[in-house]
Amino acid sequence: MKKTFLIFLIPALIFGEWIINPLPSSFYGVGNYFFISENNKTIGYRSGNHPCVASQSGSVWNISSLDTAPVNTGLEALSFKAGKNGNIHAVYEYWGYSSNTELRYSKYDGTGWTSEMIESLGSADVISIDMFIDINDVPHIVYSNSGNVYYRNRVGGVWSAAEVVTNTFAYFNYIMINSAGSVYIIYGSSSMYYTIKSGAAWSTPQLISSNVKYSFSYSKTPQQGESNGSVFACAYQTATNDDLHCVVYNGSTWIDYPVDVADEKVGTYISCVVNSSGEVTVAYNDFSFDNLKVARLAGGVWNVQTVDTAGVVGDAVSACNGNSGWPHLIYEDTTNATLKYAYWLGTTNIVTSPPPPKVSLYSNCFKPLSGEKMSIECELYQENQLKVQLYSLKGSLISTVYEGVKPEGKYTFQWDASNNSGQTVASGMYILVIQANNNKVTKKVLVVK
Repeated sequence: MKKTFLIFLIPALIFGEWIINPLPSSFYGVGNYFFISENNKTIGYRSGNHPCVASQSGSVWNISSLDTAPVNTGLEALSFKAGKNGNIHAVYEYWGYSSNTELRYSKYDGTGWTSEMIESLGSADVISIDMFIDINDVPHIVYSNSGNVYYRNRVGGVWSAAEVVTNTFAYFNYIMINSAGSVYIIYGSSSMYYTIKSGAAWSTPQLISSNVKYSFSYSKTPQQGESNGSVFACAYQTATNDDLHCVVYNGSTWIDYPVDVADEKVGTYISCVVNSSGEVTVAYNDFSFDNLKVARLAGGVWNVQTVDTAGVVGDAVSACNGNSGWPHLIYEDTTNATLKYAYWLGTTNIVTSPPPPKVSLYSNCFKPLSGEKMSIECELYQENQLKVQLYSLKGSLISTVYEGVKPEGKYTFQWDASNNSGQTVASGMYILVIQANNNKVTKKVLVVK
């Protein structure tokens, strides 16, 4: 069920320890947004398929163009990353004056932008691009077109020849360089794979997940300007249940974490970043309730927090890390037709609720006088104080089926339609409430005599 709000927009909002500010309305609806530097609030985006960057100085936003305006509206792939010494790097698809598709690169060195063509691709269409800036301020890129995934880097001002990573059509590509200089690439469409280049050749692709929904393509790889990466993370929406998962590579093992797996549809828009301590942050929208959420992995535990509920928020979300390692976000507020910028003000770890339980009912309508019982299946993703209770539509407690501490795992409970006094309840609608710490999942139950 969608929420309805009456919104009164003010210059800055404090939601918990989040500071939320609206950005100039002229930025809204111009394309994908890539938050690349929290220090001067720099935003990379496309305007009319023209690559642009906006930087804030005090209360003034300065907009600069990375390149001359393209002839055709063909800018569909774009990636920005911050490098060393204030340098900003951009790689993008560009339909040049010859009407051919070009793969282009621009760099801001503190005084201005320098643009160059990497390759003319003819009529080929670039589907997806990602970039990683290594410790030497060298850009490494991965992109897909014509049914292949390619890799390049730019050493000494010269781009390497395109290397075929895989002969596979891919809707998404993500890249990281580790401390040893090895190249890690994630790619795929409905399935997610990874491959590594630690020498002259790419490793055999390995399957990470076969349950990926196309809309997860807003995820980002870590933004590292001071050191190469040590943790590779990529969040995605599952195709089966519209849940949010995140795969994390810790240097030796891939772990597929369930992050937000409630009954709601979550993760249509996703951005994933890793800070210098290896902590993963995923920003995403809760589509069912129009909220913006953040999940943070620290010490093997995911903490999920709602950042903004003021209207339809969370579309086109993009994240980066501040100097302290806390996340900074940019996202759409559809209700007010504007962008918002949010950053974490707290000085301690975000202590919020763990992932909510996943609840399934074998039947939400049953006849207790015929000996039928309602089976309730509940899955916990970490140890929780768990309550399984039934309420009337007026909010009165009818029955406590279970209350206690349960470790991670799947559990099945049964309700025979009796109240806490052992009497069979009347026919009608009841509300099942599953509570795990601060998370609640509710479902309607019908008793028929």
